[in-house]
Amino acid sequence: MERAARRELRRRGYRILECNVFWAHGEIDIFARHGSTLVVAEVRSYKQGGMPPRQTLSADKRRRLRRFGEQWHARSPYRHDPLRLDLVEVMTDDRHRVIGIEILAGI
Repeated sequence: MERAARRELRRRGYRILECNVFWAHGEIDIFARHGSTLVVAEVRSYKQGGMPPRQTLSADKRRRLRRFGEQWHARSPYRHDPLRLDLVEVMTDDRHRVIGIEILAGI
C-alpha cells in the first residue's frame, strides 16, 4: 500500500525524502516535501465500504506523529520550512487491490 501511496504523492507533486523511519514510539511512513512544506505522511489502508482511516486516526496518534515529525524537522535541512501532517487513505477491494487513494492535507 505504501508503494501506491508514494506513487500518488509523486504524481501530485510531492518529493519523497525518506520512508519507514523508526523511533522509540513508532514509525513515520513517509517524509516528503510539497512545495516549500515538509510533510509527515501517515499511510492507512481500508477496504471499500469500510470505515475510512480519517475516522480511526486518534488524536494521540496524531500528536505522536507530529512530535516525532517536529524532532526530525528540527535536525533536517528543511528546519526553516513549515511542517504539515497528511493522511494518505488507500482504498482496496476484497482482493487487496488499490482502487482509490485520497490525500488529506493538514490533518
